[in-house]
Amino acid sequence: MTVPVSLRRVLWSLVVLVSLASTGLAAPFITGFTPDTGLPGTQVTIVGSGLRPTAPAPRVLFGNVEASLVLANNIRIVAIVPDKVPLAPITVMNAGGTYTTPFLFYAFPRIEDFGTKIIGSIGDTILFEKPVIATPASTLTIIGANFYVPNIPEVLVQVGTNLIPASATAENQILATIPPILPTGYLSLRTAVGWVTNTTDYIYGSPRIEAFTTNGAAGDTIHLKGLNFLVKTPSQLTLTIGGAPVTQFEVLSNTNLTAVVPAAAVTGPLRITVPGGSFITTSNFNILPRVSAFAPNGGPAGTVVTLVGSGLSGTKAVLFGNVAAATTSITNVSAARVDVVVPPGVASGPITVTTAGGSSVTDDLFYSPPFVSGFTPSSGSAGVSVTLSGFNLLGTTAVKLNGAAVPVFTVVDNTKIILAVPANATSGSFSVIGPGGTGLSASSFTVLGKEPLITGFSPKFGPVGTAVTIVGSNLGTATRVAFNGVETPFTAPSSVTLVANVPAGATTGKIRVTNPDGSSDSVEDFVVGSTADLRLSLGAAPNPAVAFGPVTFNILVVNNGPLPAAATRVEVELPPGLAFLEAISTYPYEVNGQKITFNRGLMEPQGFFTGGVRAAAGSPNESRIVTARAVSTTPDTSPGDNERQINLTVALPVLSSELLSPTELLLSWPSAASGLYSPKTSPGIGGPWVPTAGTPENDGARVQLTVPVDSDRRFFRLELN
Repeated sequence: MTVPVSLRRVLWSLVVLVSLASTGLAAPFITGFTPDTGLPGTQVTIVGSGLRPTAPAPRVLFGNVEASLVLANNIRIVAIVPDKVPLAPITVMNAGGTYTTPFLFYAFPRIEDFGTKIIGSIGDTILFEKPVIATPASTLTIIGANFYVPNIPEVLVQVGTNLIPASATAENQILATIPPILPTGYLSLRTAVGWVTNTTDYIYGSPRIEAFTTNGAAGDTIHLKGLNFLVKTPSQLTLTIGGAPVTQFEVLSNTNLTAVVPAAAVTGPLRITVPGGSFITTSNFNILPRVSAFAPNGGPAGTVVTLVGSGLSGTKAVLFGNVAAATTSITNVSAARVDVVVPPGVASGPITVTTAGGSSVTDDLFYSPPFVSGFTPSSGSAGVSVTLSGFNLLGTTAVKLNGAAVPVFTVVDNTKIILAVPANATSGSFSVIGPGGTGLSASSFTVLGKEPLITGFSPKFGPVGTAVTIVGSNLGTATRVAFNGVETPFTAPSSVTLVANVPAGATTGKIRVTNPDGSSDSVEDFVVGSTADLRLSLGAAPNPAVAFGPVTFNILVVNNGPLPAAATRVEVELPPGLAFLEAISTYPYEVNGQKITFNRGLMEPQGFFTGGVRAAAGSPNESRIVTARAVSTTPDTSPGDNERQINLTVALPVLSSELLSPTELLLSWPSAASGLYSPKTSPGIGGPWVPTAGTPENDGARVQLTVPVDSDRRFFRLELN
């Protein structure tokens, strides 16, 4: 806080009056300075005249304390406010004389020492008991300077952020009263000039723990809330849990701190001690057990396992997975160690330790001896994937087959391992090695050697004596080749090729190759034979055909084998009088006059061809023969059924009539004549003939038209449109 504006205006007016009256003096003269208040170290600019009339630097005094100078010339001096400056005027002294300002430099208040208990003095210096403890209702004595400001005697005292009642009893002394509850903090005071804080040490209030983390294990960080945790140095604060000192803590604020639970801690109250006093909680901090390690990390029932950690005193239960150890097998060695015997029936899993304070589950697993219950497949060659089944397989460090290491394996879970059979493996049992021991499979895995493999052969068919090339792998060591069980001599041009002739007596079936390591069958059958068997069926619809109407010839060809029919084609020959309209097929065809040829190509055994030819029937009362045949370059065992003929009768459609009632007559004619023929009517046979009125209905077999019957005679007939 600065001097009131009204007071400064009065002083400044005085300076102006003196300045006007003293312009001729050779002595120094000050017209003003700024700022008019400040802490030690503040630079104050003094302006006037005659401030440095000669070479030697002038002297500047704040009260009776000399200041150092930054700048000094005839009209300006920059001085640094010295330590322990009093609230006093500024004086300039040089060779020309001395000048003292008629108004004050308002120095900040200064705290030199303080305390609530005076233990003596050395000369004028009072000695206070340290550290300063804020005992309720005690008097805090503050020694310093600049506590009085003319015309503004008010003084405020604050500890931390809390104001306490105080008054200045002398220019260098303030007395304050400590309230019932005072948070720890630095001492600050304020006069009309400004604030000053002493940071040499705190004034310590009595500590109090209001809330805290209620349980934890060694190494856990816990939180405490309360009051007056602040200390100047960590050594001033002690914290214990159940009587055990806490060596790691951090004071976050006057009301919050964190602490790490020490390994030696036991369940009990928290006690905090600071310079302001001590506080003990009425409730206990509960120590949880914690297992940091155990050894060995695996073994069968009966193995003694040592658990180490903290908070293990009074261990009353130990679980291996979900299997409890007998209470008689648990030995409490110390708060940091428990010995326990592994019970029977344990599966690999974590260890759980339970005390009165709670439970702790290990991060690592305890591994029981692995057990291999089976594997699939039961045999295979190098590189094949095998799945081992069992339990306690987690933690597996090695897998062996017949004593030899299996380098590639994956532990899927506690019940499954997937591995690849290594090269040069031999048949035998699998063994699984883990921290808990070794497990051996009851059955042996059969390692298949270089057994043959047939990937194909050519040709796919042929008669006895046909040379067949067989391709695959590991064929060079073949000892036997058979066609559907009938052996035949062979040659082995390479390890991937065999050549064998179809033996006498062979029938259609698999080709088998055998070597000392095994056998392999072809995926496809070799077809034994020299012929195919094409059979053709031919039909016509309608038959009889309606004169001049359409007729469709339907063809079906089937190859009954055993060989494919090569270059198969189907030929249809129309006799004169039938006019070709269209071919019905998905295969390409050619039309050459009255002959239509379909190109079916290679027809496999049981393959077939379906198609047809549509033609227009000619004049009535004629019989026409249509021929269809199937032709192939492959010999046919029964060529007689490769060709068929059909006799097509062509006739005029017949108009039928039926009296439905005395007033209705039903006319009908074949559906094949629909669109080609229409009913006409006449009163007499000689005509004239006119179209019969009405809309015919076609049911797919007959076209029908109902006409009325009247008293007049009428004749009906079908006419070609």
